[in-house]
Amino acid sequence: MARRLSTNKLLLLAIAAVIIGLLYWASRYITWKEEEIDLGYSREALKDDFLAVKQFLAHQGVDSQSLRSFGMLDNMAWQGEHVGPQDTLVLLNAHKMLRGQRLDNLLAWVEQGGTVITTTYNPFIGAGGGTDPLLDHFSILVGDYEDTDTEEDNDPTSDDADEEITEPDDQAEDVLDDEDSTTDPDNDDEESDEEKLPDNHFRCSLYLEPQAVDFFDESEPLLIDYSGGVAFDYYGDEPEGWSGDDRGLHLAQFEWGQGLVIINSDNEIWTNQRVDCHDHAYALWKLIDHDGKVWFLINQEAPSLWSLLWQSVPYGMLAALLALGLWLWAKAIRFGPILTRKTEGRRSLAEHIYASAMLLWRRQQHPYLVERLREEVRQLLHQHYPQFNQWSEQEQISHLQQLTSLNATELHRALFSNTLQHPQDFTLAVACLQTIRKSI
Repeated sequence: MARRLSTNKLLLLAIAAVIIGLLYWASRYITWKEEEIDLGYSREALKDDFLAVKQFLAHQGVDSQSLRSFGMLDNMAWQGEHVGPQDTLVLLNAHKMLRGQRLDNLLAWVEQGGTVITTTYNPFIGAGGGTDPLLDHFSILVGDYEDTDTEEDNDPTSDDADEEITEPDDQAEDVLDDEDSTTDPDNDDEESDEEKLPDNHFRCSLYLEPQAVDFFDESEPLLIDYSGGVAFDYYGDEPEGWSGDDRGLHLAQFEWGQGLVIINSDNEIWTNQRVDCHDHAYALWKLIDHDGKVWFLINQEAPSLWSLLWQSVPYGMLAALLALGLWLWAKAIRFGPILTRKTEGRRSLAEHIYASAMLLWRRQQHPYLVERLREEVRQLLHQHYPQFNQWSEQEQISHLQQLTSLNATELHRALFSNTLQHPQDFTLAVACLQTIRKSI
């Protein structure tokens, strides 16, 4: 027994020694690394492009909300909440959508002290031709820089500019690869220049010079990336504040009554992808009224399919509706089985009686038939009940109810009613009189 216990102890000591040795080896030769994996935007951020800037404003004590419609401009209210004169409206994709009553409502609200920030950038800015009523109201001219070769060459966002910028990096990368191959041919995991770039290098266009906006009350101008915006110019009254470059203006501020109308070349600088770049978030903080609410209005309104069809092919739609109506009319006369009349060689007595009854009915002589049947029934009742004709109407009906089990309405219609104009009433009255005659 003692020998077995000593054997178990030796086995346990051996196992413990192996475990301690493995732990020592792991601590010497295994290196632990913590890596942060970017899983992309959250579900909330994918649904709301302005989630980040809304959280930034919430930390500053400013309420904000984003809507995917311009329906709020119809009465300057949304779900019972009115837009106050201290609020700020940030409009996106508003090109040619603000007209008529909506434009009048917006300008009247701005005149009372509101602030609206609209943009000249719109992916549908060339659709349908024409100009934007809101921009025309402030004499804003949006330039078409895609048609001129000179301005396209100067545009740092063009493909040629990208090639010029990335070409030196590619050459430098080739030189580094050549040096690595000569100095250390076995080292294939050397980091490239692109890996050394910051994460927001391309997202924030850090390879381009940002626009300096200096009409804010700041000691140094704010830096904003307008490389993707659409520059503009004015041909009317000079704005109270503006900023631009060789391409044109990128930001202009107009006073309208007690409020402000701000024209920005790109309002997407405040989306989740770019709000953390340069001074974008702080620029929005300088533009809004801190005592009100910020509304981000994204235009996603589109005409219905029927409206588009009526606008594009009105005659085709009329022809299709006419063809549908004719088809329904042609099919309507064939619904149900075809009615046929069977012809017989000899006519029975029932047919003669039916024909006579129909003739009397057409000539309004059916009350005569009912009255003859009523007299016959009353004679039979007088024979069995001599005092029946002297009874009141209610007593007669009560007595016949006990005799025939018919209700009072049917008995009154059969014996006393003179308004048997419907064939069903006439048939029921005759059937009731027959029942009374058989029950006597």
